[in-house]
Amino acid sequence: MTSVDVFHHDVPAERDFGYAQAIKSGELIHVSGQLSLDETGEFRYADDFTAQARQTYANMDKVLNHYGVTRNQVIEISFLVDTKLPA
Repeated sequence: MTSVDVFHHDVPAERDFGYAQAIKSGELIHVSGQLSLDETGEFRYADDFTAQARQTYANMDKVLNHYGVTRNQVIEISFLVDTKLPA
């Protein structure tokens, strides 16, 4: 039987919504959508895309490090960007 490992950052959204940062099933790791959340689960850098990207990658690296892998082993990354223009 395939083993399953679930990874959490232990932030409120995970408890409130049953959210997991990643699930490893067999040799595959499925990483959920990462955000620019700090250690307490607060969204950071609302007006600074570059800072958001840095925090998001740092959060993703925590997930990857948990499983002993690096960004070089990631097959696909998708980005979602809010394209609303200011009024």
